[in-house]
Amino acid sequence: MAPEGPVDLERDTLFQHQEDFYGRLKFLAEHVAAAVFSPEPSQSAVYGVSAPWGSGKSSALHVLLDLVYALLKETETSIRRDANGFLIGDAYVVTTSTFFAPPHAASSQPARLGLAYEILQGLPAYYRDQLLEDLNYSDGDLGAVRPIKAELYLRKKLDSFSSGPFLERWIHESFLEYRESQREVSKRLSHVHIQLIDDLDRCPATYTAEILTALNFWVTAPNLFFAVAADEEHLKKSAQAATDLQERYHGEALEKFVHFQLRLPELLSGFADTARYCEKLVPDNPVPRGVAHLRNLLQSAPTDGPLGVLAPALSAHTPRQAKRLFNELLQEFSILRDVEGDSVKRIISRLVWPEAFMEFVAPAITAVELRGSSSRRSARLHWLRQLLQVAEEVVEDGTEDLAGAEARLKQLAKERGIYLQECPPDLLLYLAAPPAIRLPEEHAGTARAQEFLRKIGERESAGPESNGDTEESISQIATRFYISHRLGRKDEFLDDARKVVSIGHRRELPQADAPAIGNMAIRLDAWAPELAWQLHELAHATDPSHENIELNLAEFLLEYGSIGALPAVAEHLASVAERAPDFKPNRQALLAATLNLAQGYPPQEGELEALVQVAAEDNSNDGFRTQVFQLLEKAKNYVLLEKLIQEWVETECSKPDQGQASTVLRFLADSFSASRNDEVGARGIDLMRYLLWTGSSADDETFSSAASNLAVLLSGHGYDDISGMLWRLAYEISSDNSQLKAAYSSHLISIDDAQNAQAVQLGQMVDIPGPTEAEMEAACSRLPAYFSTGPWWWEEACLPTVPRKPLTALRPRGGKNGGE
Repeated sequence: MAPEGPVDLERDTLFQHQEDFYGRLKFLAEHVAAAVFSPEPSQSAVYGVSAPWGSGKSSALHVLLDLVYALLKETETSIRRDANGFLIGDAYVVTTSTFFAPPHAASSQPARLGLAYEILQGLPAYYRDQLLEDLNYSDGDLGAVRPIKAELYLRKKLDSFSSGPFLERWIHESFLEYRESQREVSKRLSHVHIQLIDDLDRCPATYTAEILTALNFWVTAPNLFFAVAADEEHLKKSAQAATDLQERYHGEALEKFVHFQLRLPELLSGFADTARYCEKLVPDNPVPRGVAHLRNLLQSAPTDGPLGVLAPALSAHTPRQAKRLFNELLQEFSILRDVEGDSVKRIISRLVWPEAFMEFVAPAITAVELRGSSSRRSARLHWLRQLLQVAEEVVEDGTEDLAGAEARLKQLAKERGIYLQECPPDLLLYLAAPPAIRLPEEHAGTARAQEFLRKIGERESAGPESNGDTEESISQIATRFYISHRLGRKDEFLDDARKVVSIGHRRELPQADAPAIGNMAIRLDAWAPELAWQLHELAHATDPSHENIELNLAEFLLEYGSIGALPAVAEHLASVAERAPDFKPNRQALLAATLNLAQGYPPQEGELEALVQVAAEDNSNDGFRTQVFQLLEKAKNYVLLEKLIQEWVETECSKPDQGQASTVLRFLADSFSASRNDEVGARGIDLMRYLLWTGSSADDETFSSAASNLAVLLSGHGYDDISGMLWRLAYEISSDNSQLKAAYSSHLISIDDAQNAQAVQLGQMVDIPGPTEAEMEAACSRLPAYFSTGPWWWEEACLPTVPRKPLTALRPRGGKNGGE
C-alpha cells in the first residue's frame, strides 16, 4: 500500500518535475544556508507554502529541509544529520522542530505558549538540561525515567508562567545566550533554527491569528526561519483577524506576517499525470500477476485518452487523492485473476460509478437462469446492448471532447427511441470504448422484451407532443413523416413516429392505417430500431391478417431481435405460410432459411441452391440478391457465394456503363477476407489486390477503404513496408476515417514513429512523403504472383468502370495476366 504521509527529497517524484516551484523552494533553502555561512546575523523570515489539503504542503516542508542540508553538505562535507538538526562534530549549526498545529489548538494551552514551547523543544537536549538547572530542577534518577520526569517538570514550570510576551522574551533571551555559546564553538558558522508549522489551516481563524502575531515577535531575533504550510485563504482571513487593518487589496494584512509566499502548482493536472505518479508507487519486488498488469496499464494510460481502461479511475487533483486511488486499485488488482478478460472494465466501473453500475450494468451481466423458466436474461440486457451499440458509434466518431460525446450519445439514443433513464452517459461511453465490455448472450423471452420496450415507448412518447395529436389522422402524420424522412430531418420524423405510437397506445386504429404504419417502421429500422419495433408491432396489431406486414415484422426480429425472439419469428412465418403460401414465396423461403440458420439448424437440401438460382434470374431485384448474399455469408457457403457474385458481376458488366460490377466484387472481397479458411482468405487478398491494381473503385473513398483493408491483410503476412505505403495513400484521401487512423497509427507506432502516429490520431498531415511509383514497384516485387490458387475468373470477366488511381505495382507477377 502507498502511505499517505509526506515524502522527502529522496522519495520525491513530483516537486522536481515542477521546475518553477522547485526553483523557488531551492531559493529559500539557499537563503537559509547563506545565513549559516554568514559571519554576521541574518534577518529572520517567515515562508508560506500554500495549497489545498492533500496537495503536498507537508512534503514541501520536508523537501525544503533536505535542500538546506544538501546545500550545506556541498561546502561542509563533514556535516551530518539527526532528529534535531544538522551537526558538525558535536555542535549543531542548524536545529529544527515541527509545530503540528491541530493538537495544540485542541488543548487548553494558549497558542503563543504552545509555539514557544515547540521552539524550545527544537533546541538540543543539553540546552534544555541547562534550562532545567536554571529552573532548579534536580533529580538523581538515572535511565529512561529521568528524561520523562524532566519533561513533565519543564512543562509544569512553563505552564505556571503567564503566557504571552513575558515567557516568549525569556525563551528568546535564553535562546540568544545559547546561540552565542555556540558561536564560540564554531567561529565560521552561525547557528540557525528552522521552525516548521504544519496544518495551521485545520485550526480556527482566531487560533491562527494568535500564531501569526507570535511570529511577528519571533522574527525580531536573527537566524530564525519559519515555514508555514497552510491554505492561503485561511491565512488571509486569520491575518485580518489579527489586525484591524482596512485592507486596500485582498491579502494585504497577510503580507505583514508572511514574507515569502510559495504557492504549490497543481502537481497532477489530469489522468495522465496521475497515471505516471501511480506507476512510481507500484512496488518493485515480485508482485501478483494482477498488480503487474496494473503497472502495464498505468504505463500505457497517458496515451490511452480520456476513455482508456484506467483513465476514469485516475481522476485525482492532489497526491493524497492519487495515493488513495492507487491503494484502491492495488487492492482490486492484487486479487485479479482474469487479466486477459474484461474484469478490469468491471473493476473500474464499480469504483467510479458504483451506484450506476449496480443499478444498470450488474443486473444485465450477472443474471442467472431461473428454475422452471426458459428466460435466462432480462430485457435489461437487451436495453444495455442497444445503448452500447449507440455508444460505440459515438466512440468511433471521437471522444476527445467528452462533454460533446455525451451530448451526441443522448441525442442518438433519443432519435432511436431508447430511454436512457438515469444511466450516466460517460459510463456507457467507457464500457463501449476499446476494449469493449463483453455482454452475455441474450435469451430473453420476446414478450418480456416487448413489454419493456413498450414502457420505453410510453415514456418517450409522453409529453407535450402527445397533446392533441388525435386531431390528425395516421395518414396525415405518415405523409409528413415520409417527407421529413426523405429530407433527412431526423427530429421531425422521429417525433412523428412517436406520435403514431402514442395514438396506438390510447385507442384502437382502423385496419386501413396498418400499411402506412408498417412503411414508417421499415424506414426507421436502421435509424431507431426500438422505435421501429414498436411501429412493426402496432402495424401487425392493427391488421393481424396482412401478410406483408407480418413478414416485415418477422424480418425485423431476425435482424434486430434477440435469440429469444426466434420462436415469435417462427410463429409469424408459419402463419403466413398457412394462410397465403403463394404470397411472395421467394421471400418466405429466404426468411425460413434465415430462421433455420439462426436457430442453429443446417440448411435443407437444395434450399440455398434454389435461392441462388432465383437471385440470379431476378435481375431486377438487387435487394433480394443482397439478402441471399448475406444469408450465404452467415452459412459460410463460399462456393455458392462466389457463384452468386460471378453471375451478378456478369449481369453488371453486360450493362452499357458496366453498372456496379466493381462494387459487387468488393462485396465478395470483403466476405472472403473475413473468412478463417486460409484458401478463402487468400482469395480475398487477391481480389482486393485486383481491384486496386486495375483501379476498379467507384470513387476515391472506395479506393481508400480498399487500400486500407489490403494494408491490414498484407501486414498480417509480414509485408509491413507495402502496408505502410497503402495506408499512406489511403490516409491522404480519408484522413478523418477513424478505422483507417487506428490501423495506420498502430503501424507507425510499431516502427517507432510516434510523432507521425500522433499526427494521424489527430487527423493532421504526416511528415511522410507519398510513395513514388518506383518505390511501390520495388516493394511490391516481393509479392507472390497470387496468394491463392489464381488466376481467377474476375480478371477476365470484368473491367473497371471508372479507373481511380490504379496501382499497377500490385499486378500479379508470373501468372496468366502477370507482368513478368
